[in-house]
Formats: sequence, structure tokens, C-alpha cells
Amino acid sequence: MTITLYHAPMSCSLAARLALVEGDLDHELVVVDTSSGEHRGEVYRRINPLQRVPVLAVNGNRIRENSAILPLIADLVPEAELLPPDFLGRAQVASWIGYIATELHPSWSAVFHPGRVTEDADGADAVRGAAIGRLSNAFDFLEHQLVDRQWLTGEMRICDLYLAVLSAWRMVPHVAGRLPEFPRLSALQQAVFTRPKLAPVVADDMKLRAALSSQAVIGGR
Repeated sequence: MTITLYHAPMSCSLAARLALVEGDLDHELVVVDTSSGEHRGEVYRRINPLQRVPVLAVNGNRIRENSAILPLIADLVPEAELLPPDFLGRAQVASWIGYIATELHPSWSAVFHPGRVTEDADGADAVRGAAIGRLSNAFDFLEHQLVDRQWLTGEMRICDLYLAVLSAWRMVPHVAGRLPEFPRLSALQQAVFTRPKLAPVVADDMKLRAALSSQAVIGGR
């Protein structure tokens, strides 16, 4: 089986990279430099006409969106227990992935790209401010779900990987200092990012992001 992940460092596609590594799945990592607009170029548009990451290619079959990619990775390596074995447990994980994808992710998109919401340059700050308010409400809800547990469903699953990545974005310049402290959420993020298999991946992703290199192919595991 051949697996290729198209990935922009420290973007939402980091969740898929973490899942692949946590599951010990051999894969090729193709770094997409979104900072230079590589994802809008003709070459990448042939890979994903929607011009975004992640894309996971399994034996040449390309899958888009974390909501599809993360469960697929978990199913490729069931022994890693990234998804529960029972139907109810899987549904609970799916519900959290859905919440993250529909509540957190669009709000972050408005923070990073207010121009997608309004063409009025003077309105960008208002769009960003409203999005930060929605993020605050969503993170507060998540914080309360973690009162008596470390992970969203009791055990570390793919939804926790996804949440950890989007939680880490709280430190970006547009947002730093504008959101309340969420200690339980920070603890979940820290627990994911310091796992023995994943800490080197996070460090590598930060270096790649800082370098903002052009597209490169890196062997991953």
C-alpha cells in the first residue's frame, strides 16, 4: 500500500500527519507551500481542484477533508485504536470531528482570511473580531467537556489530534491575547504534542513552517 499526504506545515493537515505517525503508517509527505500560493498553482489544482490541504492519496485514490481522511487513517491501522471498535464509540468520535470541522474550522478561516467573508477592507477587523467571539464560545464549550477527562471521549482518538492542532492556533498573532485561557484544552494539546511519536513531528512541522520552503518531498513515518 502506498500512502501520500499533501500537507502544509502547521495547517489543519497536521492532524492527518499526526494520525499517520501515531499509527506507524509508512507514507510520503509532500509539503505544499501555501504561503507562496503553491496550492493555487496548476500543478496542485490537478491534485485538489479545491486548492487546499490535506489530500491523502492511498494507492492513487485521493481523499479530501480531515473529516474523511482521519477516519480512513484509523481504519487502515485498527490496532492503533485511533477509533473505538464499537459503532457507538465511532459515532461519538465522528460527532466531535463534525463539531471541530463545522464550528472551529470555519471560524479560524474567517480569522485568517477575512477577505473571503467581506470585500470591504475596513470590515476585515469586524469579521475577525466576530470570528474570535465564536471561537471563544466554542472553546468554552470544549473546555467544559474536559472537566472530568483528558480526552474528548475518554481515550486518545483522531478527534483529539484534530482538536490539538486547531487549539494550537490560539497563539497566532491575530489571536494571541484575545481569547481567554482554557487550561484543560491546553493540557489536551500538550498531551498530544508531547507524545513520544508525535513530539518530533510537531517540531519538524514548526521548522518547515518557519522555513516556508518551496515544495519538497520528505519521507515520513
